[in-house]
Formats: sequence, structure tokens, C-alpha cells
Amino acid sequence: MPAVDIWWNHVAFLLHMDGTHGGTTFTDEQGSTVTVGGAVTTTTSVKQFGTAGGDFPGANADLLSLPNSGDMNFGTGNLTIEGWFKCTTTSRQYMTLCEKDNGAFGVGSWSLIINHAAATDGLLAFYLRDFHATNALLITTVTAYNDNVFHHVAVVRNGNQWIMFVDGVLKIGATSAVTVTDLAVATLLGNSVYVSRGWTGTLDEWRITKGQARYTVAFTAPTAAFPGTFDDGTHVGATGATGAAGLSLAGEPGPAGADGKGSTVILPRPPEKYDVNDQRQARRLIEQAFR
Repeated sequence: MPAVDIWWNHVAFLLHMDGTHGGTTFTDEQGSTVTVGGAVTTTTSVKQFGTAGGDFPGANADLLSLPNSGDMNFGTGNLTIEGWFKCTTTSRQYMTLCEKDNGAFGVGSWSLIINHAAATDGLLAFYLRDFHATNALLITTVTAYNDNVFHHVAVVRNGNQWIMFVDGVLKIGATSAVTVTDLAVATLLGNSVYVSRGWTGTLDEWRITKGQARYTVAFTAPTAAFPGTFDDGTHVGATGATGAAGLSLAGEPGPAGADGKGSTVILPRPPEKYDVNDQRQARRLIEQAFR
């Protein structure tokens, strides 16, 4: 069964970092052009999922750049910034995983980094300029992650709550009703607009979801590559009723349940397009939603 994403239409970009060893082609599953800077390549030697990971040597020119788009205009909406990282050196402060910055860290700028307090502390941090004019540090861990193994990190906004998860564990949170200013600059992976902040190590499976808080309580870190297909109701699944022409209306696991234990509920997903005059199909969709 093809993996599907119930929030695929909210994904700003998704990079699997797949390819051949030493390759220089990186593909955004949403279709944006990915510009490769410096010596960034795909490596089959170090990866989390798929055929390869992204190898970042750490020089000032080594980065991936995605063009500005409305999908990166967060405003006051929910969001999820996430991916896998493996840090092979801690010789520089503010080594950058992902950022959007106008070069002066003006309004609308944000940055997800490691080593926020010192060149070797290994602490993850998320900075948001709109949060505070002089102290833009919004959330940071107290645990170091410069251990040369892969970790999944997710920065989530859920209403006024800002949360950071590492490997599915809630590490830190903050409260802010801030509006993230629309900033018309590129989003960078593996480096910064500032010098000496290049990521040294591997990045894999990076995704930003606009408008959705994918994680609100502790969860199991992903065990496979992020899906790159919208759940249009035509994918055969293990659960769910059978729709017209034998197509499955199987739901996908939804956000964590209200029990606070990280359990999930199965949310039925109707086709993105269907005949509104087909009363039998409409009845099936309604019945499935209440089962």
C-alpha cells in the first residue's frame, strides 16, 4: 500500500535526500526547485531512510535553498518543522539545520540550530525574531545531541503553544501568540546567511507543514520515510469501508488522541473530488465518519 499523508496539501516542502552516492540532485516532492550550494551531495553511506541522505561538509557555501513561496507564510497558524539530523562535529556555534533569514534577523526570520550557547554544547534551539526584538530564543533543549547518531527533531506550533520534540519526546515548550511576519526570502537547509554556521554531518527527510500541528503529545519517532502522496480515498488500506468501484475509503492515523498518552484515532478521508450528486457515495462517507 502506498504511504499517504492526510495533510499532504499542507506540506510546504519535503526532501527525502534520496539519490546516488555523490549525487548533486535534490528533489522537493512538492515541486519547488532546490538549489544546491557548495559541496552538498547525496550519500548512500549515511542515511536514515530511503536510498541516501544529504551530506553537508559545513563550509559557508554548503547548503540547500528553496525559493520563497506562500507556503512558508505562517502568520498565526499552526506549523511543523521537522527532519532527521546526524551531527559529526561540534566545532562551531549556531550550526544551522534550517532557517529563513533576511540577513539581519529581521521580523519574519527564524532558525533551528545546534550549539546555541557554546560551540560544543550540542543543545538544539529555535529562534524566532517576531517572538522578541532583543531575545529571539523561543525554545531550547537542556540535553545535548552532538553524539554522531541520527535524531528526529520537530518544532511545532499548536495555537499559542510552541513545542520541541526530539525522537518523539517532548523536550521544551513555550507560549506565544506571536504573528510570524511574511518574509520573502529563501528557506535554507544545512546552513545560514551568516558565516561559519554550516551544518557538518547528515540531514535526511526534511519537511515543513503549514497550518498543521502534527505532534501535540509524545509520539513514536517515524520509522519510515515521510509519505509523499495525498490520501484521496483510493488507496487500499487495512481498515475502512470499501467505496465505489472497490476503492477503499481507509482512514489514516490522525493526530494524538485526547487521552494524553499519544494514542491515535483513525480518521476517514474522503476523496479529494467526488460527485456531489451521487447520494450513495455521500451516504457511505457519512456512515464511515461515524463508525
